[in-house]
Amino acid sequence: MKGWWITAGLLWVAVGCAAPTPPATPTVVPSKAPSPTLSPTASATPQPSATAIATATVIAAATPHPEAITAQTARQVREALVLSGHQGPVWSVALSPDGSQVASGGADHDVRVWDAHTGELLHVLERHRGWVYAVGYTPDGSRLVSGGRDRTVQVWNPVNGEHLYGMRAFGEVFGVAFSPDGEHLAAASLYSARGQVWPLEPGAAWMPLEGHATRLRSVAYSPEGEVLATGDEAGTILLREPDTGAVVAELDGGSEDVYGLAFSPDGQRLVAGGGDGYIRVFDVASGEERQSWLAHAGGVWDLALSPDGAVLASGGEDGWLMLWAMTGEDSVDAVKAGGRLATVGGHGTAVRAVDFSRDGTTLASGGDDGRVRLWRLATNGP
Repeated sequence: MKGWWITAGLLWVAVGCAAPTPPATPTVVPSKAPSPTLSPTASATPQPSATAIATATVIAAATPHPEAITAQTARQVREALVLSGHQGPVWSVALSPDGSQVASGGADHDVRVWDAHTGELLHVLERHRGWVYAVGYTPDGSRLVSGGRDRTVQVWNPVNGEHLYGMRAFGEVFGVAFSPDGEHLAAASLYSARGQVWPLEPGAAWMPLEGHATRLRSVAYSPEGEVLATGDEAGTILLREPDTGAVVAELDGGSEDVYGLAFSPDGQRLVAGGGDGYIRVFDVASGEERQSWLAHAGGVWDLALSPDGAVLASGGEDGWLMLWAMTGEDSVDAVKAGGRLATVGGHGTAVRAVDFSRDGTTLASGGDDGRVRLWRLATNGP
């Protein structure tokens, strides 16, 4: 990797309601143009306009799994498993690449790893000294990473639960993302305007992600690794050259926190969820906002796209897990892109985290009720 690097030492941390009424059918609002320039507090390096981003590589769609959650089957999604054990809100969930495990991080400082088919608790990983805001598996599933309020990133072996090593972050780690090759980890810090990128190896030097004027909230890599996106509490989204962290475009993600970011499978669109309750869809090549709609009566805490890019799952402060159409029309109900396919209940309190399995058959969610819930088609039980 190129860019300005800083040598980092390892941190080896000692072990030491009833459901609310869903919002009305969303109304699509007019698109807004992206901000033409960066804030004066951004990096001094000259920043090209949004049009400087090359057109993303188109990835051929894989043959969908016969029991995958699609636009046509979204209304058949049912709760398959409820996983209890966290003592407090669940802030993060992640399904392993092969779909065999689901990991969760909570306000009880623990990372829990479960069997995604039986619900058996496999590991309780105790290393953090604060809330665990983020968890994620490497693309090959060989490692599990967690980040939290204690300003550390911890790396684990998800098979046996062994703690491998830890890293110090700028601030409370609120979001993590892996490069598609699994060689680098990017983190967004809750109380810092700078993010970080680490090679996934002990003692490696890290690269800062600069350019934001206020604290970060989210981070995501495009599927081919050509773009790295970060979002902050003021609604600013920066698109970056991933090898150097250089900012190449700034997008307007609204007036409040950008909690969720998700790239479409072909890398051509970026979806953002905000603290204002809106979901916004941007064209990556031009930086233009293509769609926006009011999705939740409260903040949108997290987003996840199905593997085919046709279904968007969103978790909200209002306690609802929503499924939205993202491409074309639903052949059954003619739901246009941006239209609600299904409202999925269950948590009754804020839904903080969502994730799709790689084959699209399972949707995981975590919330303030302290539970992890797995959702599948009615015909696809645990």
